[in-house]
Amino acid sequence: MHGVKSATLALVIAACLGGAHAQTKLRSTTAFITAAASDVTAELAVGGHLATMKTQLASSRVTARSTYDTNVKSLFAATSGTVRAAFNTEYGETFGADFVIGMLDAAEAYTVSDEAKNELFEKTAMDMVVMHLVLDKINGVETVPEWDDAAAYYVGAATGASGFTTYDRANKRAADFGTTVSSGDAAINEAIINALNNPTATNQELKIIELFQVLYLQNVLKYAYEIDTELAEADVTELSEVVGEGLAFWRVLKPWLKARDTAGAATLDGIFDIANIPVSGKPTIQGARHWNYCRAKPIVDAHMATLTSAGATLGTYAPVTADGTMCPTVIPTGLAEATGAYTVGGVTYTFANDVGASLQFSEAIADIKSMLTNGDSMANVAAAYTNLGLRGLADLPRIADADGYTLFNAEHGSVTWISDLMDLALASPNTWVPKLSARNEIIEKTLMDALAVQCIHDDLAHAATTAHSAADKRLFFDHAAAKFLGTSTARGSTVFARGNKRGLNYGTAPDSINSAASLAILSALKTGAAVTGNLPADDIARAAQIAIVTRQIKIIYSQATLRYAKLVNDDLAENNPFAEHQAEGMAFFNVIRPWVKSSSVSDATVAVLDQIFDVQTSPESYDNFAYCVTKKAIDEFVGTAYVSLLGVLEDVTADGTTCAATLPSGTSIVTDTDTYSGAADLGASLSFSSAVMKTLDQLDEPPFTQVLASFKSTGISGAGDEARVGEPVYDLFKAYFGANWMTTYITAAADNEKTPTSSSAARVEIIEKTIRDAVATQLILSDLYRGTLGLTDAHDKHWDHGAAKYLGTDGDRSVTVYNRAEKRAENFGTLTDNTAGDPEADANYAVIAALKAGKTATTAAQRVAQYNVVKRQIQLVYSQCVLRYANYLDAAFLDRTDYAEHQAEGQAFWRVIAPFVKQVNANGATFLTGVFDLSREVSEHTHYCRAKTILSDLGLAFGEDTEGGSLTGIRNDNCDGVEVPEDATEYLAKAPSSGAAPKFGVALASVVAAAALALAL
Repeated sequence: MHGVKSATLALVIAACLGGAHAQTKLRSTTAFITAAASDVTAELAVGGHLATMKTQLASSRVTARSTYDTNVKSLFAATSGTVRAAFNTEYGETFGADFVIGMLDAAEAYTVSDEAKNELFEKTAMDMVVMHLVLDKINGVETVPEWDDAAAYYVGAATGASGFTTYDRANKRAADFGTTVSSGDAAINEAIINALNNPTATNQELKIIELFQVLYLQNVLKYAYEIDTELAEADVTELSEVVGEGLAFWRVLKPWLKARDTAGAATLDGIFDIANIPVSGKPTIQGARHWNYCRAKPIVDAHMATLTSAGATLGTYAPVTADGTMCPTVIPTGLAEATGAYTVGGVTYTFANDVGASLQFSEAIADIKSMLTNGDSMANVAAAYTNLGLRGLADLPRIADADGYTLFNAEHGSVTWISDLMDLALASPNTWVPKLSARNEIIEKTLMDALAVQCIHDDLAHAATTAHSAADKRLFFDHAAAKFLGTSTARGSTVFARGNKRGLNYGTAPDSINSAASLAILSALKTGAAVTGNLPADDIARAAQIAIVTRQIKIIYSQATLRYAKLVNDDLAENNPFAEHQAEGMAFFNVIRPWVKSSSVSDATVAVLDQIFDVQTSPESYDNFAYCVTKKAIDEFVGTAYVSLLGVLEDVTADGTTCAATLPSGTSIVTDTDTYSGAADLGASLSFSSAVMKTLDQLDEPPFTQVLASFKSTGISGAGDEARVGEPVYDLFKAYFGANWMTTYITAAADNEKTPTSSSAARVEIIEKTIRDAVATQLILSDLYRGTLGLTDAHDKHWDHGAAKYLGTDGDRSVTVYNRAEKRAENFGTLTDNTAGDPEADANYAVIAALKAGKTATTAAQRVAQYNVVKRQIQLVYSQCVLRYANYLDAAFLDRTDYAEHQAEGQAFWRVIAPFVKQVNANGATFLTGVFDLSREVSEHTHYCRAKTILSDLGLAFGEDTEGGSLTGIRNDNCDGVEVPEDATEYLAKAPSSGAAPKFGVALASVVAAAALALAL
């Protein structure tokens, strides 16, 4: 099954010319002919019986056992000698005087797979038995007949017969280890047969004994390697088989090796522990970074060095060379490291078992991290993920733990959810998360944190299993501690290190190095491991410590999740790249998400956190929504009894972040016009209106320090400045105004030196309308445009985002575009009664209908059409705004009243649609820009008429019975003969300019001049 089968060797008989019996030439390539005095018929038959048993095992162990009991059992029972005595000492107490029978009975009783039982049966009957039959014959004698008998047992069949003996096993291992000699025989076979041919030569018995040990050293090494291989592939069936095979081979070697290396033997006992492969298919085999092979190799090599009479070499297992497996010079075990290696923060964990397999977990994680840091290819990282055994640890079935494996699989929707994530991140090219640095974060945190926590939790679930012995429970505590703490060289790649980092971030590291959570976990592991009894009270004591470990792990990853929600929040607010922080946050949240979901935290809230960390979408967050909603969820998850363990995030202290008592939420937005329903919670996008309200509440007098701070801290500025290159509206406006035009405009208005007007009221209007209208319309159109690019759930979300920004929350709707449309509809008479009989803006009816139709559209073309409806309605609403404020300027000219505030408002509104107008009427756009130029005086009373003509080029009509309606209170409604100047630039050059002077009326001379100019036009 494993390794290369040797070719069937030819069977040759040479007739003996004299003597009592025919001489027999055995089938070996290395010549062996029995003496005439030797009758080896019975001995040769053993190989045939063994071959029969091997065949029978495929269908019935009962039949195979009958064959053994009938034909071989008595032969083994009759063996004796120094080797048999040593084996009796080692195995007699456990398996009885006939320890082979005891081993076969035990194999049948083990709760392991049939495949494992078959392997144990086969290798025990065919290897343990044949070796003892051979050594029994040569024990203390040098006579030819006995040595011929031994050769017949060892080599097996003669002409016309078939069989399977140790000779065949040696040839298979020689093929594996490159120790086949020129004759075609294994070097071990050649040496043993030559020794059997010369019984009187010095130390031949010792030589053969040592050669048997070399053979089973090869077997042990091969199967230690195969355990790593099958573990890496998470192949439970093959893993069960190779452990069974390996155990049977290890038993053939153990008494000799144990006599000189008790610790090494104990380690190999652990590697081949049959309890690690229960029939449930949920193995508890430990190992990473080829630990089983690498740990066995020095043990094997050390024993091999003592076999000086064997005259043989071990060779190198071929897959080791092929795979390029490299073993570290020193492999920590947890038992023999320097004093203090497992002491941190005054807490020392003392291991009672060789836990090198779990210590290597941290080294494997460190290897992956190093590859990522050094820019290795994703293909190489993917190969390492498998070859280092991490994929196997992630994918192996684990104990059914309602608070662990079972829960996490259910919530993540897959038993291989960790590898599923890894495969997504490792794909190249990558459309899931295109940014390499973000994928690196997912890879690192998924392994160092999610996988580590799952493995630790599984160890502790076993430690809490009452069926285990006290020694096994201690073993599992040791493994959990080893994975948690790691080696001294790779401790930075452990959950312990993660806890320390978060402790420093949250002020919960008392010694400024080690976090309270990490030390609490280590102390709990230490205390739990120290429980030595196996009574119910002892299990309760262990469970109490396991509960502490779980609680503190939840604290660490609650801190991590909250920190990255804050970082994503701040990235968005500052218009910085967020992909890395979002990816890290997702990976950290994955560690605790199933626990959070199963707590009192609502599913809707968990879904909101999912949105924040959804690496395939751009998250939404205004006014610290991402941080605040996560904080509320985490506090509820941790519970009031333990919330103080979280500490306070340093970034929150530094920037004074506060959270509102109530955050926007819900999947539906109900307005007086209609209701919009989203696919998920809309709180993040609704937080935009809350941020606008909060910011405008700070709008007071120059220098507008508070409103500017809020404009930035709430994320409105960052959202407005986001580079949305490739989106037609963004590209159009950027070409017109330049990059970051909204923030630039607001900061200039707030700056006493840069402001275009000295009127405080005018500056307030610029700031307010830009925040409330310009930023909002840009974000709404951006969201909806993104929603037109496909029909997936991700595209649907963009419609939800745009709708939420347009409509806002009930409490903040007064600062939304929806509200602006209502105000203008009242001014222009474009209202229709709702079902309650209350008048609502026609524009809002049209927009909400388009939002709903676009969201449910089944083609991209349909979505584009609905997007254009919304865009046109926005153009309509802000054209109404422009007309209204153009009319105010007409009134100011006619009434000789102050107009600075209205001109500033008009300018802010005009900027919402100016680039659209320029697309269809560049001269008209120039004219209206001049009309609302704060450095120009009002010099005519035809602003409304000319603006109406210009705006009609957008395909909009204004007046009675038109879509745009008719403005109430038009001061100069006689537009007959009023035309837009053919050259607006030339025309505006002749109009008077007031610089940045306050506009508290118009000087008489200016009025006369302007009036004359107006009459001439």
